[in-house]
Amino acid sequence: MTDKQTTDVGDVSESRRNVPIKQESKRHHHVPQLYLKRWCDKHNKLYEFRRFIKNTEVKSHPKSTKHTGFAWNCYDLDGLSSVFPTLGKTHLEDSFFKSIDQSADRSLILLNNLEIPSSNEDRSSFAVFLISLVVRNPWFFKSMRSEFNGSDFKKLVSESSVVNRTLEFSHLPAKENCLDSACALFFEEIIVNKNIVDNIINCHWELACDENARLLTSDAPVWWSGFGDNDSDFFAMLSISPSLSLIIGNSARTVDIVKNSRSLFKQYNDNICKQAFEMVYSNNQKQTRFIENRLGIFGEYFGLSNYKFMEFFDAHRCGEYPSPIDERLVNMRSYLHEVSDVDSVK
Repeated sequence: MTDKQTTDVGDVSESRRNVPIKQESKRHHHVPQLYLKRWCDKHNKLYEFRRFIKNTEVKSHPKSTKHTGFAWNCYDLDGLSSVFPTLGKTHLEDSFFKSIDQSADRSLILLNNLEIPSSNEDRSSFAVFLISLVVRNPWFFKSMRSEFNGSDFKKLVSESSVVNRTLEFSHLPAKENCLDSACALFFEEIIVNKNIVDNIINCHWELACDENARLLTSDAPVWWSGFGDNDSDFFAMLSISPSLSLIIGNSARTVDIVKNSRSLFKQYNDNICKQAFEMVYSNNQKQTRFIENRLGIFGEYFGLSNYKFMEFFDAHRCGEYPSPIDERLVNMRSYLHEVSDVDSVK
């Protein structure tokens, strides 16, 4: 990158306001199907590796992308429509993540054709997709929900926004509904924060090819190492297919050092197997022993990518752009005023 690019992420409240939902999903895929399909064989199957019971052997099964990498109803937010009437309880799965995945598909195709995305739109959509791969898992979501209650929601919007100063919080519904609204707001704040996206799209991006096609992936597929500050190098790595990976670093020098490591692909596989929550994926069964010696064994790695990314998020979330919370609150304030006007006419 020579000239600084600016993020091309649209207004969250506008882009997700009126997305029609024909049927609410029950399978909520935290590992996107369009990502996993690159590990599939001619029968559209890939190998899923899981350790169902602690201290037992890892089992491998051929699976279609539809039947793996999901949890039942894990992103349901029953109280969301009480605060944001245009959003259904499956908004995160059926609208938010669906939009992110579809927008990133072009960038994934470019990468598979050994072409680095260059336009603001393509880099921005893939940066958002990359962030979503870090935090869109049931374990992170459950942990986040446990931190919220009604008062936390009010504190969140009052401390993080300017537009809310004219909001009257007595309009807000009961505590449990505020909890669901807080989850949706915070998820958007994390994944579509334009300052974070802007930071990533202006990093140095390079592809690294593995001629032996041995790259794995998992339900925690992003390897975060270091943070972008004045004293240390930062890079993130993601396998795009069994033979291709993307390295994003804060400088060309950093990416070159990573790319030229003789054990790069082994290190990547090692990290994403150790930090996996439940599932590791491959296009064959040749690395079963490698996976079994790592999956679910190293407790200090559990959720490590989430932890590292949230430190990155805290360091870079504030900047030139307003947060998605501001955008959503503008939409909510408009709705509350409309309701107030209708009530006054009655």
